[in-house]
Amino acid sequence: MVDEIFLFIDLVDTGSFSKLSDKLDINQTTITRKIQALEQQFGTLLIRTPQGVRTTVTGKNLYDSFIDERKSFDRKLTLFNKKSTTTDSITILIPLWIAYHVVNVMIPKFTEENPDISLKIIYGDRDVDFIKENIDIAVVTGEQKQSFQIMKYLGQYKNVFYCRNDYAKIDQLPKTPAELSSHTFLGYCYDTKEHKIDATHQINIFSEADNKLVDTFSIDSNLTVSMYTGASQIMLNSNRYIALDYEFALTAKFASGQFLRVLPEFYAGTREYYITLPERKLSETKQKVYNFLVDAVTKEMTFKK
Repeated sequence: MVDEIFLFIDLVDTGSFSKLSDKLDINQTTITRKIQALEQQFGTLLIRTPQGVRTTVTGKNLYDSFIDERKSFDRKLTLFNKKSTTTDSITILIPLWIAYHVVNVMIPKFTEENPDISLKIIYGDRDVDFIKENIDIAVVTGEQKQSFQIMKYLGQYKNVFYCRNDYAKIDQLPKTPAELSSHTFLGYCYDTKEHKIDATHQINIFSEADNKLVDTFSIDSNLTVSMYTGASQIMLNSNRYIALDYEFALTAKFASGQFLRVLPEFYAGTREYYITLPERKLSETKQKVYNFLVDAVTKEMTFKK
């Protein structure tokens, strides 16, 4: 009975027995027999004319009662067929803080619209070896040691000093970079494959007024992390430190007053980010993922250029 009702809906949508026969590759006599079986149970459903068919009142009621189920069945069947086919898998390396602020928010929609693509995301802000690590696309910082077929510039991020609004030494905030040495500094060290984390940090200080280098100094830390995102989480739970992070990542917390910018007349340099791939000719799947990442980052984030 369900097959006959769905066939009736298809017939109404198509408009004639002959068109439906061609569309479904079913003998027209078979279609006529099944529709007649429905009419024997429910009454006359169709008015036949030389131009095609139209529904009676009873036929319209039957159509309206089951059209949503018919559409739902088609959607589920399409989804099942897609899941049954082999999906293309793409592995991405992306800094956690960029993923956290932009990409992770947009990933669910992308995967929903592209169920044939399987994404594997590795969070990391480091160099990449595409061959050894089996990574397809990477968002990386600075000049890489490897040569890439595709290396698209995304932008520059400014490093700024900050503390919590209830910082333990709030009345003694540094007024010059040299005064940072009398405060407890939460250090950040760019990760490497060897994970060499240095507790002594050399920092270049630039002027906000003219972007010129004004000082370079070293500062020690008894706590050093390899990701700004980790430092930010620590800062949320402690008022002991002054730390560094990308200005963009702190915008919302500065606006809410949760974090305060320290030494607002200065910044600790910038870092460039690129999206890189080991080949120039991309498959359709890889091109989709590449376009998604470029659009997500460049449209949603503000860069200092």
